Amino acid sequence: MDEYFDSNLRVEGFDFEETDNKFIIFSVPILAEMVQDYNDGMVLKDATEIKKVVVQNIPLTMVDESPSHPEFLTGAEPSYVADVQVGFMTEPTRLKSTADVAHKRYADFIIDNNDKTKVLIDDYKNGGFIDTSIGFKCKDDKTPGTFKGKKYDYIQRDIVLDHNAILIDAQGRKATGRMPSPIGGIGADSNNKKIPGDNMSEDIKELQKDNAALKKQIDDSNKKLEKIEADAKLAKEKADDEADAKKTQDAKTVEEQKTRMDELTIERDNFKKEIDSKGVELQKFKDAEKEVMDAKRDALKKADPDHAELYDTASEELITKFADKLNENKDSKSKNIGADMMPISRSANVAGDKRMKNWKANGNVEPSKKDKGDE
Repeated sequence: MDEYFDSNLRVEGFDFEETDNKFIIFSVPILAEMVQDYNDGMVLKDATEIKKVVVQNIPLTMVDESPSHPEFLTGAEPSYVADVQVGFMTEPTRLKSTADVAHKRYADFIIDNNDKTKVLIDDYKNGGFIDTSIGFKCKDDKTPGTFKGKKYDYIQRDIVLDHNAILIDAQGRKATGRMPSPIGGIGADSNNKKIPGDNMSEDIKELQKDNAALKKQIDDSNKKLEKIEADAKLAKEKADDEADAKKTQDAKTVEEQKTRMDELTIERDNFKKEIDSKGVELQKFKDAEKEVMDAKRDALKKADPDHAELYDTASEELITKFADKLNENKDSKSKNIGADMMPISRSANVAGDKRMKNWKANGNVEPSKKDKGDE
């Protein structure tokens, strides 16, 4: 077995072994205790949980198309598994003194040494870092908390690995994992002098500075977003309360108006009943009055049959006067009540009556004012 060591790249022990068909990288950190950002919230990978993760014989994958990792391999077609798998993991056999076993989970990578993995092997030998990304299933413990000042929404427990993807393709293109170098992945924890630190290039330092500034901007934006969302929630609650209050007031107003309308309807019906009642009483009075008037006309026609037709059309005022006169002259021998009364009437109805003119033409001469005194 060939062994590789270059003091310019690694300063402690042999990090890998190479044979004609295998390339072994020792002590690769694949999990670290940390808070990570997932689509459904901030998640804590707890040290106690990651120490329990089984790594023995977990497949290592590498795809040609892009530096990513496939879906779960469990149940996948054998041809697909054969195409993407480039090795497997085992329990770590050469942990270094610098290994952070209290907060990270380590594994040895047993990689096939062939044309597909050549770019990966060469990059590692030259001191490069290659991110890895685990495919796994777990149980979500929906208990929120804080870890090293970072809030998390839940904890991943009972983590079961399906595979671990090496994020480099056959053309040498790389991708960034959820736990990027140098926290984890191939080349991490190796004391490689290219690990970011005092000896890093100015470009890398500037990039890290930019990343820190960007992270701060993101954190500030998230805080502003939280405040905006909180303010929006309060505004919505206030608007809902006001809308509910207005609905309540509107309902009260409608109810009051309905009650008033009912009261007015009852009042109107009562007035209508009263009017109808008065109308009945009025009709009774009119009927009684007509009955009295008819009796007076009949009495006059009976006393003075010669002028019966005139009494039928004479005004009620004249009939009343004639009837009163008749009552005053009950003992009078004169039966010509109409002739006696007509000359003293100044009624326009009598003066303009055509039949009155006919009456005069038949010899009934109206007495003069002088003769009127002899009556």
